[in-house]
Amino acid sequence: MLNVVIALLLGAAFPVIVAFCSGKRTRLTRADIRPGRLVLLAASAAGEETIWRLGILTAFAATNTGLAIAIFLSVLGFIVLHALAFGWNVLPYIAVFTVVITPVFFALSWLGAIAFHIAHNVVVASTTNSSPPQRSASPASQVVW
Repeated sequence: MLNVVIALLLGAAFPVIVAFCSGKRTRLTRADIRPGRLVLLAASAAGEETIWRLGILTAFAATNTGLAIAIFLSVLGFIVLHALAFGWNVLPYIAVFTVVITPVFFALSWLGAIAFHIAHNVVVASTTNSSPPQRSASPASQVVW
């Protein structure tokens, strides 16, 4: 059970840390996360982790193809699915997410990966990222209007 708690904390922190590292601010929005939306976020995360981590990794690792091929296929499938659903501009973020959640699966179990993914989805759905305001290096009298 501790693995699930750790995964929830890591999953909630992940999008905030990525936003911070890319120079963006994360703010809570007034996102309306009703119970139906929360169920959808949780069910999609559970389904994706069941397919891409538990299913693909377990199935291919058990064959002669080996773990490296299993990880590659799992990562590739997950990335392509999200790029097709949300656009190719999400590719870098989804790639980093996938590289992080795959070891979470191995270290914290399938339920840990689901917990990480659910916490991630809830934070993403309830926050917005914005770039900090840019300051002009010129005095106000020299700013081009």
